[in-house]
Amino acid sequence: MNADPQPLPPADDSPEQRALSPREAALVRLAEHFLACRTCRAMDDEGANLNLPCETDDRLLKELRAARHTDRTGLPHDLPVE
Repeated sequence: MNADPQPLPPADDSPEQRALSPREAALVRLAEHFLACRTCRAMDDEGANLNLPCETDDRLLKELRAARHTDRTGLPHDLPVE
């Protein structure tokens, strides 16, 4: 009777158990993109990020800013165009 132990279920406050806020979801999308995008992660010989232009990164950053500037009613504020 040497059965493998079953993993414990996630805690109630884990991301798997609760819905992400719009701000959290936008941040996760941005982080996942950055980790997968060769353009965003490009580095010089010394290991410094090259900050190359990436359209997807720009769009996800705008989505994150919009999510951060959403008021308590869930309606976005009018943000100036950059």
